[in-house]
Amino acid sequence: MNHRTLNVIINRHAAQNPRRHHDPIDDTIRQVADLLKQGRADKALHLLRPSKRNHDARLINARGVCQMRLGLIDQAVSTYRTLVLGPVGMFLAVRKALPDAFKTNLATALLLKGEVSAGEDVLDEIENQDYPTVGDLRKVIAVWRQELSLWEKIEDQLGVTPYHPVTLPFKPGELA
Repeated sequence: MNHRTLNVIINRHAAQNPRRHHDPIDDTIRQVADLLKQGRADKALHLLRPSKRNHDARLINARGVCQMRLGLIDQAVSTYRTLVLGPVGMFLAVRKALPDAFKTNLATALLLKGEVSAGEDVLDEIENQDYPTVGDLRKVIAVWRQELSLWEKIEDQLGVTPYHPVTLPFKPGELA
């Protein structure tokens, strides 16, 4: 049997028995999504405990979502800053190649922490301004501004964002 004949046999076998590439990270993300739907962010976060494969951006994002849902906002901000921001010269900027969900999750965590201007800066750096969560977060910020006291509005106009965490009308964070 020559090389060509062997390739034809292998290709026929592959066509008759197609195997899908199994991605264990996709399985983990599905499990996390199911647990989050059940309101079990604690169990989902436990599922994402440190391991060799937890350096995958999708798993880091999922960890940040769980942290936000559990009210661990400082941890979520730290998680997303590491994931979403990268060095550009002497500064940090939003990494362009990441999914918009990761970027809006950083903005969400910053808003929940009360760092509204930083959250707006992240939203401004997202190229796809039509991404639904960008619009949702901008609406939330507009409501936040309306609820500020007169003194806080003056501070905001002067560029001194008052510490006043944003309240979301939806569950924070999205998986990608």
